[in-house]
Amino acid sequence: MSHAAWMQQAENDLAAAKILSDANHHSQAVWLAGQAVEKAHKAILAALGLRYQDKHYRHLGHDTGEISNLLPTTLHEPTDPQVAVRLSTLEGRVRESRYPIPRQTGQPLLTVIVPPVSSFTTSQQDVADAEQLLRWCQDRVARALRAERAMKPRNPPTKKRGAR
Repeated sequence: MSHAAWMQQAENDLAAAKILSDANHHSQAVWLAGQAVEKAHKAILAALGLRYQDKHYRHLGHDTGEISNLLPTTLHEPTDPQVAVRLSTLEGRVRESRYPIPRQTGQPLLTVIVPPVSSFTTSQQDVADAEQLLRWCQDRVARALRAERAMKPRNPPTKKRGAR
């Protein structure tokens, strides 16, 4: 899949996350915001010429942190501590929002399962963080493509027939 296809899907997921958050489907909005960031990171890999479908990368699953660690150090420059914070916070909330959670009731041996708790405030913040992370990824895709073009050998000029 091309970097453009990965990024388009990431943008679509983010747009859907915004709609879900506005419609009070906060857990789903958070999960989809995380999906958007994951796909945007895979767009960077594709721009670098790596195919996520290759068996070497399939083990990564949905862990955006691991996918990010595959990026060359130069693509992380200039380092922005907020990127790491946003990514870590979003990944934690995505895990929390995905499935019902066992909660202790205070009574021995009694645990109840409750739905994931995401509020309007957290889903709005997570969607905004995802939007910032997508912009960061889009910049890295552009940089990877520029580097790829710069690394390609230039074709020497061809001689015209009859010219000496």
